[in-house]
Parts: sequence; C-alpha cells; structure tokens
Amino acid sequence: MKKIQVGIFLALATLWGDVAAQAKDWFTVVGGTTSFELVRSADGRLSSRVPLLPVPDAVVPAGQQLVAQNVDVSNKLGRASALLSSVRATLEPETSSQGASLVFSADVVPELLPGPYGVVVRIGLEPTVKGQMVQQVSLTLTVPAPELRAKALAVDIVRPLPFFGAQSIVTPPVELQERTGKAPVRDIKVDVLRDAAPPPGADSGVLSFKPEFTSLVPSGAASAAVVVSGDYPLGKTVGKLEFRSPDLLAPVSVAYEVRVIESKAWIPILAFLGVLLGYGVRHVLKGRQEYKAAIASASEFVAALARARAASLDDDFRSELKSIRDELDIATAGKRKAAVVVAALGVAQPKLMTARTALDARLSGVLQKVQELRNFADVSWRAPGSIQPALDEIRAQVFLLEQDMLARNAKGANSRVQSATVKGLPSIVNAAGRYGTALAQLTTRLADSRLPLPEASQRRLVDTASLLTKSFPSPWTDVSQATVAQASQQLTKVYGDVNLALEVTKSIFGDSQAFAEWARKQLQVPETNAAFRSLAAETAKSLDTKFLLDEIEKTPFGLGAIDQRVEDLRAAWAQFCKAVVPSLTSEEVQGFIGSGSWQKLVVLAVEKKANAGAGIMLDAAAERKVFVQGEPIYSPISVPFSAPQWNSSTVRAGTAGLDGSEMEVYRNNKESEMFALAQMLVVALIFILGVYLFYGEVWVGKPKEMLTLFLLAFGLDLTADSVVAALKR
Repeated sequence: MKKIQVGIFLALATLWGDVAAQAKDWFTVVGGTTSFELVRSADGRLSSRVPLLPVPDAVVPAGQQLVAQNVDVSNKLGRASALLSSVRATLEPETSSQGASLVFSADVVPELLPGPYGVVVRIGLEPTVKGQMVQQVSLTLTVPAPELRAKALAVDIVRPLPFFGAQSIVTPPVELQERTGKAPVRDIKVDVLRDAAPPPGADSGVLSFKPEFTSLVPSGAASAAVVVSGDYPLGKTVGKLEFRSPDLLAPVSVAYEVRVIESKAWIPILAFLGVLLGYGVRHVLKGRQEYKAAIASASEFVAALARARAASLDDDFRSELKSIRDELDIATAGKRKAAVVVAALGVAQPKLMTARTALDARLSGVLQKVQELRNFADVSWRAPGSIQPALDEIRAQVFLLEQDMLARNAKGANSRVQSATVKGLPSIVNAAGRYGTALAQLTTRLADSRLPLPEASQRRLVDTASLLTKSFPSPWTDVSQATVAQASQQLTKVYGDVNLALEVTKSIFGDSQAFAEWARKQLQVPETNAAFRSLAAETAKSLDTKFLLDEIEKTPFGLGAIDQRVEDLRAAWAQFCKAVVPSLTSEEVQGFIGSGSWQKLVVLAVEKKANAGAGIMLDAAAERKVFVQGEPIYSPISVPFSAPQWNSSTVRAGTAGLDGSEMEVYRNNKESEMFALAQMLVVALIFILGVYLFYGEVWVGKPKEMLTLFLLAFGLDLTADSVVAALKR
C-alpha cells in the first residue's frame, strides 16, 4: 500500500507541476485512522465519512476556501483509473453540529468489486494561486462483500418394482440467505459438482433448480425446488453445490447427497425366490447333474465295449460283450436315477475285465504255436519246385494267423493252427518225402547204369545212392498229421540229400569229362577230332545236373528220360572208340560197355592201336576226382514274433439306449458339465450377493481388501456337493 501511495504522490506532483505548490497540512484524521468502509445507503449508493481536525496554525486566506479532489484509485491489481469518475471525495466544513469531514461517495458499477481500494485525495485552496499550500491524504476504502448461507441437500429416490408405477423422489428445497446485510449478491450461478466422475454410461442423473437463483439483496433470502432428471445409480451419489457471484470473494459450496434404493417390496420377493432356488439346487439340479454324469460314464463304457468289439474278431469274446450290453440294457431300461446306472456299472465293469482276461489267456495259449509256425515260415527255404506250393500255403496260413492275432481272434487263430497241423504241415512233409524218394530212385538208377567213369567215381555214386535210399526208402507213404519239427526235419533232410546229389552229379560230370579226356590222350587223338568232339558234347548233355533235377520235378515221376540219356552216352562212346580204332568190333565194344568196364575198353583200344604201330602207352593214373562244393540251399532268417498286447484302459459302465458314439459321449459329458456349471453359478451368485451386502457399506478398494476378498473366494468350495453336505449338517 505504501508503494501505491508513493506512486500516487509522484503522479500528483507531475500533474501539479505547472503550479508551484508547497506541502501544507490543513487537517488531520481523527484518531489517525486510515481505513474506512463504504456503507450502502437506501438508494444503493456507497458512501463513507472521514472525520477531520483542522491544524491549529492553518489559516484559510480571505476569499478562498478549501476543497478536496480524488486524484487516484487503486486495488490489489494496480491503478483503477476507470473508477476515478465513480469514486468522489467532498470536503465538508465544520458546522455547529459536526466537525469538518471528508465524504466519499461511490457509484455501484460492475468494476467496483468487493475488497479494499487505495485512494489519494488532494486538499487545497480554491481558487488556486501560485505557491499555494496543498495537503495529500492517502486512505483505504473497503467495499463490503456479501456472505451466502445454505444448508446441505439430501435427495432420497426409491425405485419401484418393474411395471409398477414411477420412482418416488423426496427432496427439500434449497434455501439461500445473505448474512452480512451490507451488500447484495448479484448474478448468482449454481454448479452441481460430483465428488468423483461416474464411469461412462453408468448414470444420467442431473440436479437443477426451479426457479433459478438470480440475486439477493442485503440480508435477503431465496428458495428453489430441486428438480431431478435422468437416472442415478443405486446407492449414494455425493458432491457439492457451488454458488458463484461476482460479488462474492470466493464461491460458496455446500454438500449434496442423492440416495437411490430399490423398493423394500424386494425383500419378501427375494426371500421367496431364494427358498425356491435353494430347493431347486438341492433337489433338482443336483439329481440331474448326478444322472447326467452317470449317463456320460455309461456312454463312455458303451464306447469301450464298441472299441473292444472292434479290436477283436473272436466270436466267443464278441458274444460275451453282447451279453454284457444286453444285461445292462435290461437293468437300466426306463430308469432315470443315477444310483441305478451306477449299480449297473458296478456289475458290468468286472464282467468286461473278466472277458478281456479270458481272451488274453486264450491268445497266450495259441501264441507259442503261432510263433513256431511263423519262425518256420520265415526261414528262406530254397526248396525244390514240387515242395514250394506247400510252403507258400503254410506262409499264407501264417499271414492269416498274424491277422487273427492282431485282431485278437483267439478262436480263429486256434482253428488255423489246427488246420496247419492236419493239412499244411503234412503237405510239406509229404511233398518233401516224395521228392526225396524220387531223388534216391534217380541216383540209384544212375549208379546201376554203369556210366563211363573211373572206378572210384563209380563206387562213390553207388555209395551215394545207398545213403539216399536209406534216407527216403521207396515207396513213400503220405502222413495225415505233422508238427513244425517234423516238417523242418524233412526239409533239412531234403536239403542235405539235394546237396549231396548235386555234389555227386557235379563230380560225376567232371570225372566223366576227365575220363573222356584221359581216353583221348591215351589214344593220342587230337582235340579237333570229330568223333571226340561229338563224345564231349554228348557227355556234357547226358550228365547235365539241371536236367537231372528237372526230371525229379516232373509229374508223374519216371526214369525213362534218364535211361535214354545213358543209352545216348554209351552210343557216343562206342562211336568214338570204333572211329579211333577201327579194328575194334561192335561185339567187343558193347561187351565192355554193358559190363561197365570202361577202362578195359580204353586199354583194349590202345593195345589194338599199338598193334597197328601207333606206339601208344597207357597212363593208368590219369584218373582224377573232382568235387564241387554246392551252395547252401537255404539261409535261415530269424524274425521274432510278438503277439499284439491288450492296451488296458479305464473301463467304465454302460446303460440301455446308448450307442457309445463319440458325439453321444461328448453330449452327455457336456450336459453333465452344464448342470454342474449351473449349480456353481447359482451358489456363486448367492455368495457374491452376500459378500456385496457385507462389504458394500464399507468398501474402499485398497489392495489389502482386494487380496482378502480374492483369497476368501479362492478358498471356498462352491460345488453343489459341498453346499448340500453343509446344509444337511
């Protein structure tokens, strides 16, 4: 304020610079007071009287008088030059009734707001003269501010039942009063403010007033009714009513509260619904849920029966499964109680396990026989062609046996094993026996034919024929039953005899060729000799091993072709000898050939050729033996055989009317889950309502409260079983 006065003084000094004024105190303020309040008169103007005391030595010259002039007005914001014309100062001289005074008057204009104002007044002589005496007075004038008073507002709203009337609103009017009696309140505005902004779309409630507040005279009062529009949410909505006016130093706020409740008629209604719903949870939903759960288990059991039937082609096992299903259908037909279904499950489940155990036992019993047959069939028997069809047949039977085992068909597998014992294996044994007998007969015929061989080779051929005859004596008698061991033994014997026969025939072939070569050298015949070449060709043809084995395979078996080959070979030798030694007679040649004295024939031919002057010398040691080792006829391959094992799974019970399909199992499980979910939702809803009622009045939402509520809900068992058990206790 002192800074304002200094500024005003400097300004006045500038304004009065053209007059050589000197400072002069004409008056002093009574009591030294510098602050005064403007008082409102009946006409609304503001005025204030400042009492003055003349200074004793201050004398007003004749012809002049003292006057006062307001030269500056300022407020807290600075100079208020616009108010100079509205705030006026007048000097009233002393009278008999009162002393001198400085009177201020102010027009009520919008710029003149409540609060303190600094004014600077100049007191001097009039008319003015050069060098006159002037007094400056600085004062503080206060425009009084009004004060409003209002009571807190409480609005009660009761919602009706659905379709029954409108909501009930109880609210007192809002009353305003100006308390000071010194100033009016103009241009009143009311703002309705919420303490917390509602979530978007949560409510649309609005408070308004009718009639609207406009202004109040000093000490005046006004009243307005509260109008509620829109919908407020249930519970309490709190905020404040803020009254604003340019005449107020600060807005005036009062609290308001809107309480919204539902009709109390809901109490008996909800109580009745709770009793009804509780009965449904305990007696209806629980029973339906248990029944649907039992039906779901039953459907799964029917599916297990179907899977077991599909996994096994055993007629006895399938018949047992059908019997189990029929018994369950009879036990549960027309009954919709979980206890009946569960009891039927308790009977059917062990029966299915027993049937499976019995099937596993029968499969284990036939498994060893199947393994023996498979091991036999897996051997790569390079058997002769006449035996191969029987082997192929047994392999086909083994393949079907494997399919039976994979299909868990113990009955079918056992039947095939019996068939193999009385048909397949005997066919192999008999085919091998007939082949071995034919091989022995052929070898014996070759030994009896006295082929052109060295004597050692001839003896070996005779011994081989004797061994083969002992192994497979003639005639062969077919068997009607055979085991795997017997079939393996018979094929092994054929293998050994064929190897022996191959070895001997290859040796005979080599020895026969070597014997012909020895004869050529003894007779000193060139290799290009036509007769020798014909003999060599016939030797290779007559003693061809493949031809001999093919003859055994022919049906019916005969020795005519072998005999013809032997005769052709003898004729070739006779032709060779007579061509080389013409002096040999046919009787001599046939005599030696018929008796098998081939070396003697060659010796005689050499002697006759020597007598003719050829000088041939006999090399009796030229005889040689050739033994060619044959390749193995078969190569055993061991392939382990393992029967399919039963994949045990949880066995469930079944009931009538179910097909065991995946859709049926899924549907029943879902329906059971829906009933359980309905129970849980009902119980959870009741729990949530209880928690809300308990916490609703004191809920703040701090982390500790949230965690406590979460742990409480997490630890509760809200299943119908636990609720029903608790209610029964």
